[in-house]
Amino acid sequence: MKLDLAALKEILNYCAVPEDMYSLTGGLPSETYCIDCNHDCWEVFYSERGNKNEITRFDNEAEACAELLTRILNDSFYRSNRSDLLKRKRE
Repeated sequence: MKLDLAALKEILNYCAVPEDMYSLTGGLPSETYCIDCNHDCWEVFYSERGNKNEITRFDNEAEACAELLTRILNDSFYRSNRSDLLKRKRE
């Protein structure tokens, strides 16, 4: 499976990641993991108080999607609430 934004969205949904935890369309939503195609590169960053933090740039969508997925799945909130989130999703 090619990891692109559509596939990433499916994975995040399957893992019951709350939608307010990430943005797949860039922007600067508060306290959110983001991915954005900016000119000739992809950016992955954490948006907080209108600022881009921890920016990493990639040449291709697949690498950027993999980085965003890793950041979200390793987030302390998600990790500590994962079982409850998955349980609620399946109810």
